[in-house]
Amino acid sequence: MESITLIIILLAVGLLLMLLEVLIPGGIVGLFGFGFIIGASVVAYGAYGTVAALLIGFCSVFLGLAVLVGGMKWLPRTQLGKRFINTEANTSDSNPVPDKTAVIVGKPGIVVTPLVPVGQVLIEGCTYEARSDSGYLSNAERITAVRWDDFQLVVRKAED
Repeated sequence: MESITLIIILLAVGLLLMLLEVLIPGGIVGLFGFGFIIGASVVAYGAYGTVAALLIGFCSVFLGLAVLVGGMKWLPRTQLGKRFINTEANTSDSNPVPDKTAVIVGKPGIVVTPLVPVGQVLIEGCTYEARSDSGYLSNAERITAVRWDDFQLVVRKAED
C-alpha cells in the first residue's frame, strides 16, 4: 500500500472516530481517533519528512476540532441525533424533600441498621441515614430525632 493511501485511510478513520465520540461520549473513542491521526503523522514523517508530518498533524488537529464542534452543532438536528441525544429537560424529583426540621425533629423511631455511629433509622415509615449522639446503638433500639447537621439526621437513644 502506498504511504499516501495509508495516510488518507488513517486520517479518515481518525476523523470518523472523533465524530463518533459525539455519539458515544467518554473519551475512549476520541482517544483512538486521536491515535489514528498521530499514526498518519508518523507515516507521513517516515515517507515525506518533518514538514509533511507537521503539516498533516496541524491540519488534522484543526479538522478534528471542526468535526467535533460541527458534530455537536449539526448532529442534534438530525434524525439519528434525536435518537441519541436527550433534548427534554428533567424537571422531576426522585424523592420529594420534606421540611426536615419541622417534620422529623423530636419524633420517635427505631434503629434499622446499627449506628456505629452512622446507620439507618426508621421514623414515621421513612428510612433516614442518621448519626448517633449516644454512641453505639444496635438494631431495634428506640431513638428520638434531635436535629439536622450537615444533611444528616442526628438521633439520640430514647429515654424510657
